[in-house]
Amino acid sequence: MRAGQYRDRLRFERKGSVGGGYVNGGGDWSELITVAANVVADTGTPGKEEVQADQVRGVGDVVITVRDCDDLVSLTTRDRIVDARKASRIFDIRAIDRETGRRDLIIYADYGTTSEGG
Repeated sequence: MRAGQYRDRLRFERKGSVGGGYVNGGGDWSELITVAANVVADTGTPGKEEVQADQVRGVGDVVITVRDCDDLVSLTTRDRIVDARKASRIFDIRAIDRETGRRDLIIYADYGTTSEGG
């Protein structure tokens, strides 16, 4: 993907404190890295609804493309992504595809859910 198509700013976060290459597994979310990304709606899957606290919420699927880097090597589905420009927009990672044959990292995620770390 061309660099000009990375128009979004996303912050990757992990539950617990991050420091010295180690993660303390409890507490609040800590930032791993903030990067430029391309976020597009996943039109291959229909929208979903889920019930949380007796309220129905819409859940959307997105495909996120970022440049792969050393800081993202340890990324897992237990981490989350936050829109750096709109912090209320939180993405829960469903799957990570590193086998693209390029420098890109493809992430399949949901948004509209509450991320508490699994």
